[in-house]
Amino acid sequence: MDGTAAEDERIALVDPDVRWELDLGWLREKPGSTWDHAVVIGGLVRVVRRPLDRRAPRVHADNNRRHRGIGSSFIPDVAVISLPLGRALRGGYGRLGIPDS
Repeated sequence: MDGTAAEDERIALVDPDVRWELDLGWLREKPGSTWDHAVVIGGLVRVVRRPLDRRAPRVHADNNRRHRGIGSSFIPDVAVISLPLGRALRGGYGRLGIPDS
């Protein structure tokens, strides 16, 4: 399906059970993870969180979207979100957490 970032967000909100990504203007479902991949993601989240101040950046796994340029957004396996950016995304029921930076 050909789409834009706005279309990607609209479809993702209408169909929240599917993790949609926008790849060069085309919507696609994010591939699932194997058990081993999920274990690595969980370990990475723990390693990244350990040295961080608990009141500062947030570490998310398989959540939030990132823009990769015009016509592209993806859901990273692990993302570190700064506290100011996290505050800007809070209370966003009905919209996706897509940081601009």
